[in-house]
Formats: sequence, structure tokens, C-alpha cells
Amino acid sequence: VGHNRAVAHYYASGTKSSASMEEFGRELLEASSQLHVNLSNPDSLDDIDQCVPFFNHAMTLFHSHQYRRALAVLDRLFQFIEPMDEAVAKKMCFLHIELCLCLKQPEKALGIVAYLENLLFGSKSAAPAESSSATPQKSPDKELSPPKGASDVDRGLLQLYKTRCLIMMRSVKASKREIKGLVSSPVGGSNQTVFLRSQLEFLRGNYRKAVKVLCTAQVDRDARTTAMYHNNVGCVHFCTGKPHLGSYNFEKALRLFVESDVLDGRVYFELLYNLGLQNLYCGKYASAFDRLVEAVRMQPANARLWLRIAECCVNRHKSDNSTDFQLKDRKRYMVRGTAGAGPHRKIVLAPSIGTDRYVPVGSDHSAAMPVPTLEFAALCLRNVLQLLPPERPAEPDDVEPALPPPPAATADDAAVRNSALALASYVALCLGDPRVALGYAEELLAQPRISGVHSFLAHQYAAEALLLLDRIGDATDHLNPDQIKDLSYGFPETDDSPAGSSKGKEETSSKTIAPPSEENGKTYRKPWYPATPSMAKVVSLYNLAVAYTLRGGLGKATETLRLVSVPKGPDPEIPVQALMLAIYVQLQQGHADLAKNIIKQHLPQYK
Repeated sequence: VGHNRAVAHYYASGTKSSASMEEFGRELLEASSQLHVNLSNPDSLDDIDQCVPFFNHAMTLFHSHQYRRALAVLDRLFQFIEPMDEAVAKKMCFLHIELCLCLKQPEKALGIVAYLENLLFGSKSAAPAESSSATPQKSPDKELSPPKGASDVDRGLLQLYKTRCLIMMRSVKASKREIKGLVSSPVGGSNQTVFLRSQLEFLRGNYRKAVKVLCTAQVDRDARTTAMYHNNVGCVHFCTGKPHLGSYNFEKALRLFVESDVLDGRVYFELLYNLGLQNLYCGKYASAFDRLVEAVRMQPANARLWLRIAECCVNRHKSDNSTDFQLKDRKRYMVRGTAGAGPHRKIVLAPSIGTDRYVPVGSDHSAAMPVPTLEFAALCLRNVLQLLPPERPAEPDDVEPALPPPPAATADDAAVRNSALALASYVALCLGDPRVALGYAEELLAQPRISGVHSFLAHQYAAEALLLLDRIGDATDHLNPDQIKDLSYGFPETDDSPAGSSKGKEETSSKTIAPPSEENGKTYRKPWYPATPSMAKVVSLYNLAVAYTLRGGLGKATETLRLVSVPKGPDPEIPVQALMLAIYVQLQQGHADLAKNIIKQHLPQYK
């Protein structure tokens, strides 16, 4: 009676707010204690009569976003599904599927879909072979005829779930077959079907077609559907290199979702993440930081989210290094001015041409405070490395998926780890901690799978750290330009890598292959310098010249700098620091005339 009264009170409240759900959970716990049922321990379930209270408890956990606890309860309930009332069993299976999708476990969800199809329609369809080991599968003892409670709506709902699972697994061919059947089903004209069709085109890289399909959705019915429409359009803009348009759509989606007053905080925080990521690519680093930090409340174990927060902090410090390669604009800052006149005229050089000096925060400011500083970035990157598994576990249930991107595949984990190690090494160098920077760089070089761009960065950061530690000989080993083969973002082997991204999510910065677009070749990845292997070799040669200079080998430094200045043209893409070093080396060797010639060549006004 107490249990039924708790259910009646919840429905009588007429609201689906979190407060009413919490009140229902408290009343449910009180009623269950009178029945000597321990809802906090799913293993204590040993009687079929206890299944309904445990199911309602799982429902409260689901609405409070405690998905893993809810899944543990349902896994235990699944063992009692044979003698269970069919209506309860059906509801339990649908909740089980939804939980698996929330936790990015599509293989397990497919197994439950196959069981429910067999239960409702007597279907002999089975889950894919790859899902058999991860699914608590059961099969009815005998083939059943479709019960009275089964309907076309249930069949359509199962088709929707199956399609969602296949798209989450990035199985394009299977998803296409399932969607063909879905279009002719009773739910073929629903907005869910339209969104899934659009998501399939998005997965295939057909961005224009994805938008055309989205435009067929009836988005004027409710605010939540309109919010999802703008979210999906924002994802398309993100992948076609239009971050500002995407930011506009995400802001609109977030505003409409808040106005809809729907009890689903998970979607709110995912929209918040998408908006934060888009602002990061727009260069709105402060706004992106605030959005992403707020999203941590929902996803504290999200490794990729912590990485994005660290990127906001680093970009606030220095957004890119393209200015260092703009020789025509930067070289005028090499000379501060002149003194004297005639034969006594002197050229006064600038003491430094760098613009990215970092001033550490004071000791009265805690690094754990969420402010966009490099100290907080270092903390975020430590979180990333702690949250990522050292290797792919045997059971995916034991690891919190790196939400929001779907499945926690080995390649995704490796790409996130490599990005975090490279960024952590850079941050440590900026904070004046070369030993820590060297450790991160060496750990990155020791990774079994590493992209060309991360290998280049690891060698450069390791060399700089060794120079600061006065280990110049070891530093020169990392600066061999011949070891720079490519600057690709993908791993050397890319045959097994996925070619797309799930709708509403983003790609890792080191993704193997960006989803190709049939309409255009644009990408959402920001320009990065050095952009080509030849430019990277120039940077490595410059750093090698610095190492020779510090060791006293001015002759070797001069020869190396001549290789740096090989590129010809009105505006060669070489770092402006190389000119300053060339002037310094000539002055140290007593060649003042050669130093003046370098200045006059690049700054004619000082002839």
C-alpha cells in the first residue's frame, strides 16, 4: 500500500520536476524498508514480488542521471524477466535499452532489442555477433505468438532503437538498411525518424543532404524539438568550417530547450558542451571556458571535456603561433631605434621579440579555482590522464565513456591521451617546469600509436626542456630535421579508423580522418603552424641552431641558420626569431658588418 501510495502521490503532483521525483524516491525508500527490501543493494533482489519496487527505483535513478546505478539494478532485474508480468517486462526492457544508449553501450542495447522483439513478436532475429558477449541475453523457451499487448507502435519503437544503436556504432550500411524499413513503418513520418535519417547523412559526410532532411522535420510542435533541430544544424555548420553560424544555432537550441521546461538535465549539459566547444573554435575562449566548466557538473568523469577546458586556458595565453611566421610584419620589431648620427650612428636592437610571456598567478590564488589560467590547465590535464584507461579494458562497463563522443574506442582514447600529453608538456614549459615537461614529452614519444604532428611536438618540447636542464647534447638528438616525415593528424595505420562522427558530438583534435564532404572539402580544424613538413623542418633547424649557440658552437649555428634561410620570396615562412638569432651569432663572432647587412636586407630604412 505504501508503495502504491508513493506512485499515486507522484502522478497526483501533475509535474515532472526534479523535486517531485526526489520526493517520490524518498517515499519509495520508506515503503520498501517496511517490506524489508534494500533498494540500495541490487544483489539483495531474490523474489519476483520485489521486482516492481526495484524497477521504480531504477526509474528514479535514471531521472536523476545515475545511469550506472540504474543499469546495475536492471541487470539484476533481467534475471527475473521470465516469470515477470509482460507489461512490466516490456517497460523494463525499454528502460534498459535507453540506459545502455545513455552510457554509449550500443552493442548491449542491440541484444536487449533482439530479446524484446522475440518477446513481443516471436521474432527469431538475434543481435549482431559482436554484441553477444556484452549482453545479458535471454531467449524465451519457445517461440511466442504476438501477444495482445504488442502493437505496431512497439515495433516502430524497437526499429528506432535499433537504428540509434547502429548509428552509434557507426555502422553505415546496416543503418541505411534499417532506416529504409523505418521510413515505411508507422513512425516513418516522426521527427525521430527525420533526425536519424539526417544523422546518417551526417555520418556519411553528406552535410548539405543532412540539412535538407532536417528541414522536413515539423519543428513548430514544441520547443524541445525545435531545440534539437537547431542543435543538429549547428553540428553541420561545425563540420563545414562555419563555427560562428554553429555558435548561433547552439545558443538558440540551448535557449529553446530551457524554455521547454523538460526534465532532462543530460540534454541540457550536452547542448552546453556543444556551445562551449563551438565558442572555443570561434575564438571566444572566456565564454567557452564558462560553458564547459558548467558542463563539468554533469560529466565530472569526462576526459575529453577536461581536455577542452585546458585548451580554453592555453588559447587565452596564446591562441596560435602564426604571427611568428609572418616575417614581413614582425621583423620591424627587431630594432627598437637608432642613436647618434653619421659615422657614430648606432642601431639599438630590441631585447626580445617574443609576445607570449606568461606571468604566473600569485600564491594567494589557488590553481584549483576555475579560472582560465595555465595553472588550472595543468590541473585539467592531470584529470584527463587520470580518467583515461591505460589500455582498453576487457569490460567497457568499468570505464566511464569519454562523453560526449560515442563509443570509447581504443583509437579515440589514444588520440585524447596524446593530445593531453602534448598540451601538458607545453603548459609545463610555460610554467617553468622543464622536468615535468620532459616527462610528458618522453611519455608521448613512448606511446604505441602517435600521429605525425604529435611526434613533432614531442621532440620539440623534449628538446626545449633538455636545453633548460643544460643537457644540450641530448637536446640535439631530438632536433634532427630528417626525422620529420609528415604532420598528419592520423595514426600511421588508419584502415580500421572510423570515418565519421556521431551527430551532436565533436571530433578529437587528433582524429584519424575527418568526415569527407561530397559538396566541399572544408574542415572545421583551425589552421596550425607549421603547416607543412618543410616548415616544420625550418622550426627544428632553428631550434638546433639555438642549441649549438648555447653550447658555443657558433660556426655550426651559422651553417644551420643558412639552411633556415633557404626559402626565398618576398615573405618567406620562417620564424622571425631566426633573424634575431642570426644577428646575435654574427655579433658574437665579431662580424658586426654581417649583422648590419642582415638588418639592412630586411629593414631597408636602417641603411
